[in-house]
This record gives sequence, C-alpha cells and structure tokens, in this order.
Amino acid sequence: MRLGSYYRMCSLRASGVQFQARRVLDVGSHDGILLNVVEGDLRVGVDLNPQPVYGRVAMVQADGNRLPFCSGCFDQVIATDVIEHMPDAQNLINEMLRVVCPGGRIFLSTPSAHIRMFPPFLTGWISNSWEHYWRRGYTKEELLKIITSEGHTKNAICLEWNAPAYRFCYLILRLLWAFAPNLVQPVVKMVARWDAMHPRGRYGFYWMWVEK
Repeated sequence: MRLGSYYRMCSLRASGVQFQARRVLDVGSHDGILLNVVEGDLRVGVDLNPQPVYGRVAMVQADGNRLPFCSGCFDQVIATDVIEHMPDAQNLINEMLRVVCPGGRIFLSTPSAHIRMFPPFLTGWISNSWEHYWRRGYTKEELLKIITSEGHTKNAICLEWNAPAYRFCYLILRLLWAFAPNLVQPVVKMVARWDAMHPRGRYGFYWMWVEK
C-alpha cells in the first residue's frame, strides 16, 4: 500500500465522498485499495502494472488510453491522480466518458499546477518522485476546458482540496511510512480529517465530478 493511495482514500472518506454504483471502474488502480471500499456489484481496476491484493476487486492490465471495455458498460469511472501522468489527457478523458453509461459519472483528482509542498523548495523534487514527468498538475480552468471540449457532458464540478496538513507533514509521513506503515495509518487519518476542515486553496489538489 502506498502512502498517497491511503491518504486519498482517507481524505475522500473524511470529506463524505462515496462511490456507490453497480458497476465501477478505477483507472490507474494499482492495487485496488480504493475499489475495495466501494459499494458495487462489479469493481474493476485497470493499471499498466496491476498489483492484485483484494479478492473482491477484478484487476485488468491495460492502458487507460485504450480501455478494453465496450461503450457505456460502467455506471461510474474513477481516476485518482492519473491525468497528470498522461501525455494526452484529452484522450484519457474521452475514454473514461466512452465507457461510462449515459447519466453515469466520472471522478478524477489531480495535483494543482501550483502545488506547494513543505518546505517549498523541495516541491519539484517531490513532484518528480511522484513520477510527474509530463507536468506537475493542472489549473481549475485547464481541467474544465479538457472536460467540456468534446461537448458530451452535462455537468462538471471542480472542487479544491488544499490538503494543508498533508503537504506540511508529507516528508515525515513518507519517511515513517517506509518503516512502519501500520503505525502511521492513524496519523494519516487524522491528517485527512484536518484537511477536510480546510479544503479551500489552490496549492494542493483538485477533485472533479463529471456527469455524462
């Protein structure tokens, strides 16, 4: 389990976000940690290098730019911190919208283009350690432009998740996580709850809901 994946799961829970649909797809799922806590009859994770851990999650090795599923076969599609890794973000979004059914929703998260870690001068190094080779993140305006450019969405809502506590504590959390992740998990939950009380700001992440 990765620190970032665990924090995202905790932050979504702390903010009250729930993924509830009969058929759910997670693009860039890695080990399926998020799908494991999703309510659904069919939970499918896609990753270039899947690490199956949870028996209730079906893992598929595939590229998010070429999803091996028929159009409209999922009720909800998730991609947490994936779009910034893609050289062609528009193609990824188009594929997610293709496989979600009419009236279904997609959820994606990404770092802000203005993300600022602590101490600030290490932001670039941390971003590179997250393998953000194409770009560090997106602005809200860029995300909305990508989502709406194809004209096949009804509603798109972009929310700020500033993550002040996570960004401030990240280095120490990452160091401790490498040695004793089970002991650090309660701390990460506390950090996520604090961040849920302070979501506004452009130096953390963006969450986006899109209805097809």
